[in-house]
Amino acid sequence: MTVVVDAFRAPLCVAGDDRLAFLQGLMTQAITPQAAPAYGAILTPQGRVLHDALIVYTADAVLVFGETARLADAAALLDRYRLRAKVTVTTPSLRLRRSAAASEHTPFPDPRHPALGWVGYGPETPEGGEGDLTWYHRARFLNTVPEGALDMPVGEALPLDYGLDRCHGIAWDKGCYMGQEVTARMHYRTLVKKHLVTVGLHHPNDTAALPPAFTDLRDADGHIQGLMASSSGTGQGAMGLALVKKETLWPLYGDGVMVVSGE
Repeated sequence: MTVVVDAFRAPLCVAGDDRLAFLQGLMTQAITPQAAPAYGAILTPQGRVLHDALIVYTADAVLVFGETARLADAAALLDRYRLRAKVTVTTPSLRLRRSAAASEHTPFPDPRHPALGWVGYGPETPEGGEGDLTWYHRARFLNTVPEGALDMPVGEALPLDYGLDRCHGIAWDKGCYMGQEVTARMHYRTLVKKHLVTVGLHHPNDTAALPPAFTDLRDADGHIQGLMASSSGTGQGAMGLALVKKETLWPLYGDGVMVVSGE
C-alpha cells in the first residue's frame, strides 16, 4: 500500500490545561477527545469560513491540521483569542499522511467521507514520499468534499453552502462557538441557497481544462449563476467542483462547464 505525504496540511499543536475549552469556543466541531480524527472549521463572527482542519487528539494536546500555506495565519488567530487561557500553540515537525487503504502509517479513516481513504501522521516521510494524490482529489470531486482555500473563498464562504455539515464538520448539539448564530439560523430555517456540485467539461478540445477556481459561472444569457472551485484534468477527463444556486441548476454553464452530479 502506497502511503504519501499530504503537503497541503500541517499541524498546530494546542496544549495546556484549557486546550479543550479554548478550541470548543472557536471550532464548529465538538472538541471531545476520541481515538479517531475529526473535522471542523473556524468561522468569522459573521459565520464565514476562515480555516478548516482535521483534528487529532493526543494524550496531552490537540493537533489541528490546517493549511500549510496559511498555518502562520491560523496560529496568529489562535494566539489572538487565547487571552488568559492556559494554552500554548506550537508548530511540531509532523506530516499528514494519506493512503487509499488502511496501513500502519495511516490507521484512521478520513472523517469527512469514506471515499477519501485513510490518514495518519508522523515525524518522518513514509516510504511513498510526497507522491501523487490524484486519486484523493478525484474522490473529493465525486463526493463534493471541499478542501480549504482550494475551494472556499477565505472569509467569504458559508459552511453550509459548501457542505461542511455533510462532511461531519459541524456539531449541532454543542455550545456556542464563533459564527454559530448565522450557521444555526441557516440550518434550522432552511436558508441554504447554494450547494457544491461535481462538474466536468463539455469541450471539443481534449487539451482544454475547466476554468480556474473562483471564476464566475454564467448561464446562456450571461448572468452569474455560480462559482468555480478546484479542478484537475483536461478534456473528457476534467473534473472539479462548483458552487451553484440550487433553484436554478443548469446542466451546462459557460466555458463548457457541465454538471455531473449534485449533493
